[in-house]
Amino acid sequence: MAEDWRTRLRTAIKERGRNSKELSRAAGFGETYVRDILEGGHEPSAKALDRIAGALGMSLPELWDGEVPLYQTVPVIGCISAGEGWSPFGDTKSDEHPEEIEIRIEGGEPVALEVRGDSMEPVYRNGDVLIGAKRVGRHA
Repeated sequence: MAEDWRTRLRTAIKERGRNSKELSRAAGFGETYVRDILEGGHEPSAKALDRIAGALGMSLPELWDGEVPLYQTVPVIGCISAGEGWSPFGDTKSDEHPEEIEIRIEGGEPVALEVRGDSMEPVYRNGDVLIGAKRVGRHA
């Protein structure tokens, strides 16, 4: 039923503290695009819904069907060390790291960060991979 995904979209927008204008821009559309969808005046393509879901930190199946896949493939996008910062992996071949891992994560786009150095010992060691959900919010 078409209204189901619209209800999920409204809920996701509210839970993340966004509005339709912000979400439209974040997904790469004009500022009234999401509003027009929510009001039923526009039927988006699957590609457009995928962009909107991604901007909300969701997968298309999660938005469309309300189902979170049992396992997701998660890209390992960078490394992390002490403090709050992290660094994306470069495009050089010298960056040895797993490209993807499979895991079940709910509540946002899954990502992985690799620990670099010993500054976070004894909790995390050099080479550990941290998995989490990248959430998009008002201040993200």
